[in-house]
Amino acid sequence: MKNLFFIILFSILSTAATAQFNGIADAISSKDVTALSKFFDANVEITTPDEDDIFAKTDATKVIQSFFSKYSVSSFGLEHQGASKGKSSEYAIGNMVASGKRFRVFIYICEKEGKTVIQQIQFEQD
Repeated sequence: MKNLFFIILFSILSTAATAQFNGIADAISSKDVTALSKFFDANVEITTPDEDDIFAKTDATKVIQSFFSKYSVSSFGLEHQGASKGKSSEYAIGNMVASGKRFRVFIYICEKEGKTVIQQIQFEQD
């Protein structure tokens, strides 16, 4: 019975994370910085071809806006999702094509005060 409880709980948590990643993926696909920034933690580690640092939420929003202005997203899709060993955070890996260039996108999220937040997002050019 205890195992069944954990299986059901894990399924619910996985479904919630998948829904959050879908919202994040939709925001990236549509270059919707406002929607994406709603997921940002107070400080976000961001890596783009031009930036690699930890930014306060308002500055992180500007960095992503600048990135999307420079690279027009034509396609984005999530390829893999998983959880950290301690299950304290989750990650997703996706592929993006923007302005004719290919990017591998890494997204790390966690739960804080009942809200899913992005702690790190990386856009690494292939």
